[in-house]
Formats: sequence, structure tokens, C-alpha cells
Amino acid sequence: MKLLSFVCAGLCASVQQLDMPVNVKALHWNILGGKTLAASKFFGHAAPTLTGSASGISKNFVWGPQQHANDKPAMLDWEQRSKLMFQILSESKADILTFVEMENYEDFEAALGQQGYNGKYLKRPGSRTDGTALFWRENLFELMSSEDVLLSEKTGRVALLCRLKLKNESVGESGAHDLTLVGTHLHWDANTPQQIAEASFLKDHLSQEIAKSPKVPVLLGGDMNTEKGGPSFAELCKNDMQPMEVGDSVSWTNWIPETAYWTKQWGAETAGWAWKEPKKVIIDHFLMYPATGALSMTQPVTPVFRTPDGSIASEKDLSEMVPLTGNDALVPKEEQPDWKDSFKQGGSEAEAWLPLRKTETPEVGIPNKENPSDHLPIIAHLQLTPASSS
Repeated sequence: MKLLSFVCAGLCASVQQLDMPVNVKALHWNILGGKTLAASKFFGHAAPTLTGSASGISKNFVWGPQQHANDKPAMLDWEQRSKLMFQILSESKADILTFVEMENYEDFEAALGQQGYNGKYLKRPGSRTDGTALFWRENLFELMSSEDVLLSEKTGRVALLCRLKLKNESVGESGAHDLTLVGTHLHWDANTPQQIAEASFLKDHLSQEIAKSPKVPVLLGGDMNTEKGGPSFAELCKNDMQPMEVGDSVSWTNWIPETAYWTKQWGAETAGWAWKEPKKVIIDHFLMYPATGALSMTQPVTPVFRTPDGSIASEKDLSEMVPLTGNDALVPKEEQPDWKDSFKQGGSEAEAWLPLRKTETPEVGIPNKENPSDHLPIIAHLQLTPASSS
């Protein structure tokens, strides 16, 4: 009898251990592409076609100390940016990674493969150079199936779905559970029907997935290009997808600093250089379908912002950062050297005075030498409950 009781107690303890929920850390990041997108993001504000020395005027589209017109800004150099990205990803110790604006997938596949990740990539159609990538720790999950979803032929926006299974050796055979992981990047303009249409298409597709497998939780990470109050975000939440809570003091995940731009490009009647005010918004999000408690969050979603000394900034540090205004950062025209830059506008050469930054302007905005993208990575802490206990 004593032996039987001892054996029962041991078996019960073993079953309880196997049925314990598994803590999972997920990271989403818009990485600002590789060699192509990083340059076009900032030079694209200036003019449809920049020629001559203007093609290298990095000091006006990237912040920090003045640089010679033909200098390539170090913070946009892919070799430097990628090294910092892989360092940040390693330090995050995330189990699941979702990326958008992914260009150099082979670099990520090789670097993350060495750290024990498997992944899938979906390139946007046509001549577009970027896409969506998903990675997961191979000792924790195995890939069961994947699906490529085209949200819009017009914009080439896509979503990648991967059905993952929690490996038996992680929680025991009785605790195996599936998770549908989704990554996407919606159209850049939140004020257009195009973005709402893409969100609606994705919502309908996820609704079908949930209807087919109501017990399988879904985790969606993406650059939605809209804040929580936007109509596209509301569209995504019309099914059973729930937005994940963000830390109270988090005020932005995307910060584009004050930028010089050529007015004709934005429809103005007169040509000239103007100043675009900085933009700080939360447009990167995690949403989840919890499947009656199979997936839950244990901490609010937080961004990863690195300070100049390399440490991770607190939410308080993040919320207190205030960008400079355009006028504060400009060198007065009368104090500038007498030079102009030429560029093509409507097929003809034109010249205009170009606003210059003060050399003492502190580095604000991202990317910078500590943060290699114009978006911060965001991290979600989750709990995946094995099927036998849910």
C-alpha cells in the first residue's frame, strides 16, 4: 500500500509538471529593410530624383553631427546595422520573432540559425525587395504548415501564417499544443480606404482560421501603420482578435525626426524646401486570439530602446524624450555658406537653398548608432497553456 501510494504520488507530480503552462517571449520588429529601403526612406522626402551631390546629403535626412554631402551615414550602413540588430535579438532571448520590411533574409537565416531558430520568409510580389519573416526556437516549436496570404495586388502587401506545434519534449506528450503565428505589414497611409481594405481582408482570413480551429490560439505581430484608435485597427479586432496591452508610459514605437523635403513632391504649387515636423506614434502591435485561455499575456507589451551607453532604456526614459522642433535644429540661412544643391524636378534641373542642421543638434530620432531601425522592436510576454490543462 505504501509503495502504491508512493508511485501514485510520483505519477501525479509528473503529470502536473507536464501540464504546466509554458512562458513564451515574442518580439516583433520592422527592421527598415537592408541595403535598399534604409536609403529610400530618408532621401525619398527630398525630391523624386536627387542628382549630383544632393544624392548624398545625409545630414539633412538623418540626424546627428554634420557630415560632408557625399558621406554615407554610418547608421544606414547595412553591415553596421545588421550587427547591432543581431546583438539586440540575442539579448532579447525571444522565443518567437516576427519581422517586416525584411530584405536580407539570408543574413537573418544564417545568424539566427546559429542561435537555434528556424524560419520562413514571404517576399512581396513583383519588383518589391522586402517581405515578412517569422522565426521560432527549434527546441520549443516545430513547423506544421505555413500559408502565404496576398492582402492586396495593388500594394503587394502580404501576411505570412505559420502553424507551430509546441514540441513534446518541452512539456511532455500530453501537453502538446498548436499556435498560429502571423506576421504582416499594412499599407503606409492610415487615412486611406486601401489600408482598411487590407485589414478587412486579413481579418476575414483569420476569422476563417479561427472557425476551423477554435482551440488553437493565434498571435499576430505587425507594423499596422495605424494607432489603436484608427479604423484599420478596429477592423482587425472585429473577429475574436484582441489587442495586447501596452505599458502605460510607452508613447511611441516609430519616431521619424524633423526632415527637409521638396514641396513639389507633396503637391504644393511652388517649389522649395520645407520642414516636416517629427512624428512619434505607436503603430507596431501584437494582437492575439486567446482560444479560451490557451494563450495569455503576463506583462504589458514594451519596446526595446537602447541608450548611448548601450543599456535598455526604461519606459520612463522613453516617455520623457522630446524631439526638437524644426526651427530649433536649423542653421539660419544668413549664417550658411553660399551654396545650393541641384536636382531634377519635372525633367529639368532646379536649384534651391537647402536647410542645414546645427552641428550641435543632439542625436534624436531613430535609427541612430544604438537603434538600427526607424521602428523599435516590441516584446510581448505570453503564457501558452498545454491542451490537456486548457
